[in-house]
Amino acid sequence: MTENILALDFDGVICDSARECLFTAYACYGPVAGFSPASNLEEISPSVQGPFFRMRPFVRDGKDYIVILNLILGQDAVSRQRDFDRRSRELLPDLCASMGVSDPRALEEVFQEHRRTLRKRDEAAWMEMNPLYAGVEEGLRSCRSHFDRIYVTTSKPSDAAAKILRYQKIDLATDHVYGYDRVRRARGKNGHLAHLHALTGAPYSRIHFVDDQVSHLQSASELGVGCYHATWGYTTPEQVRDGKAASVTSLQEESVAGWMRRLLG
Repeated sequence: MTENILALDFDGVICDSARECLFTAYACYGPVAGFSPASNLEEISPSVQGPFFRMRPFVRDGKDYIVILNLILGQDAVSRQRDFDRRSRELLPDLCASMGVSDPRALEEVFQEHRRTLRKRDEAAWMEMNPLYAGVEEGLRSCRSHFDRIYVTTSKPSDAAAKILRYQKIDLATDHVYGYDRVRRARGKNGHLAHLHALTGAPYSRIHFVDDQVSHLQSASELGVGCYHATWGYTTPEQVRDGKAASVTSLQEESVAGWMRRLLG
């Protein structure tokens, strides 16, 4: 019998990680940018925190957090995804040079290495900066009788996402968490979905994908995947409109349990 597969993005769908991402990016890029040192999140200026959280919806992977801080440093306000992508392409060569790396892929690894260091230094504090959205446990429980397998697809390292789930007492097998380290990044989230398609043998039409980044959903819809936009996550009104224009189902319930009930309905 053909299986039904649920694929969930992590940051912005299951986990509200914006504070951890800010703290990691600040520790990584702050010394180069000349920001005041911060030993905890509260020591980061509101003039940095506010714009960072406003631009969080434009992020595609870890290096984009450094791009955001560079935009804040230059007082460069960006309010649309296409503008952020353009500025990112323009800024990345100089950003890589300032961080002493050869290319964006290496810049991504610098960000992830800082994340690993901060996590090792004080794992309990790091976990607390990664709270789950309300109702995750209840929502996953409601889906288990309707989907044969549930996976997490994330740009976080697999072990970090899996450990956050374990810390929050969410029962999901570690080998069902696919981070950037387990799937080739060249095709973005479509690479994750292609991997699940090959792994499970399920046709794309039986894979249901929930993400808060509408560009991921627009690409995934071309595979024939069922696509659902998590509008409670890191998204903008423009992205909500773009998702609807691409015939992506918009999930608007405030609780995870609520949107999962709608997904099943």
